[in-house]
Amino acid sequence: MKIGTIVKEKRKELSMTQKDLAEGICVQALISRIENNEVIPSSEKLEKIAKKLNLSRDFFSKSNYSEIEHEEVKIDMTIDIIKKYLEKRDYRSIEYLIEANKFNIEKLENQSNILFFKWIEATLYHHKTKDSDRALAMLNNLPLFESDVEISIQILNAIGRLYYLREEYDNAIEAFTKGLQHLFELNNNNYFIKSKLLFNYSLAALEVGNIKKALNMINEGIELLVENSSIYLLGDFYYQKGRIFREMQDYSEAKEYYKIAFSLFVVQNNEQFKNLTQIEINEINLEIKERRDSDD
Repeated sequence: MKIGTIVKEKRKELSMTQKDLAEGICVQALISRIENNEVIPSSEKLEKIAKKLNLSRDFFSKSNYSEIEHEEVKIDMTIDIIKKYLEKRDYRSIEYLIEANKFNIEKLENQSNILFFKWIEATLYHHKTKDSDRALAMLNNLPLFESDVEISIQILNAIGRLYYLREEYDNAIEAFTKGLQHLFELNNNNYFIKSKLLFNYSLAALEVGNIKKALNMINEGIELLVENSSIYLLGDFYYQKGRIFREMQDYSEAKEYYKIAFSLFVVQNNEQFKNLTQIEINEINLEIKERRDSDD
């Protein structure tokens, strides 16, 4: 029996609507597509669906469906691992996983998974070549919002990030704004995606001189991460907050935020950003000293 058919039957047994099942997991439209056997959700979503349907956590990992569907679930598990490597910016491990699963990836029929791997392909291409023209063309040609909403928003973030690196800040802000609007309209509470959009929006806003907007985005992001007990990007957020206050020449506040960022980078074992933050602190100490000397 197919996954979608099982989900539909179990949902009806519990007298649940698609909206009831979708709440806290995904949009209702995705439940509809799952039940129509048009898509197979990620293993993370399958676990949440199983829990709501009073099924065992690993119910959908058992042999309750066809071999083809089993291969799709294996791919979903690979996607979950890739997402973890993305958090760490470990592109070498992602390349290894892609190569190891190349045969199954080329046979994919699930549109959400196809979209995901097209996004990763463009990301890896830019990481290796720094060819933003080609990478942007690859991303802009993807059919966003035709299958997976969350991946589509991630792609908008990636597009905005590339525009930022090209110093096309207005285009970057437009992409980040679209991503945030879609999250709001869909009532999607994925803090992982939203925090990335807020952070990158802040970077672009600071570059165009909109300090107030940059600071608002950073404060919202910090609050979001703290609410979700996550230190993902938290060091980056405090580093950016230090930059903003340094831009405002409030060196005392900037130094405090850099210190927080430094501590978080130590916890994350992020040597690169720990060293960058220490350089910023040293430069601020010199600026404070020069200001005091001039006052004397």
